[in-house]
Amino acid sequence: MTDLPKETDDLSRNKLFTNHLLKPLTYVFEDKIEKNREAAIKIASAHIEKFGFGKDYVILLSAIIARLNAMPFPEPCTLSSISWI
Repeated sequence: MTDLPKETDDLSRNKLFTNHLLKPLTYVFEDKIEKNREAAIKIASAHIEKFGFGKDYVILLSAIIARLNAMPFPEPCTLSSISWI
């Protein structure tokens, strides 16, 4: 894959993320360990900063909203995910 042009590489990364990693990553938002949730948010944030929101990101927004509704107060990593919206 190192022989591919950068544009193709970025396209491949975007497809890999949206098709295979996005949904499992949203499960980590509900993890009991704050460090795991922070890592998931950082991964998702980096991807969104590079590629923007796509039509498949409804899953991501649903996970963030569900997390906010389930807590009595927002935690620091959840507050950083709100900045996407």
